[in-house]
Amino acid sequence: MRYTDWFFDFAREVVTAIEKLPPTSYVSKTKLAAATQVIEIEEKFKERVADCKQQDERAKSEAKEGDYSGYQDISLVNIVEGIIDHYPPAYIV
Repeated sequence: MRYTDWFFDFAREVVTAIEKLPPTSYVSKTKLAAATQVIEIEEKFKERVADCKQQDERAKSEAKEGDYSGYQDISLVNIVEGIIDHYPPAYIV
């Protein structure tokens, strides 16, 4: 799983959890502020990432057979749960 697949949901959960606390609870104001800032940049982030995803999809569709030969032999995809297959392949170094 990519970091960005869950990070914004996590930030929303942090804000929700803090908002449920009684007013007398000790809450880190910086933690709430940071989570709120993350949520505020989500749309801008998705716009920027959309271009990268389009480029990746285009490159993936234009890739020729054999461009990444041997990839499956050194990849953790389909071996370790939570590792997603993506393009370009993430080689284990």
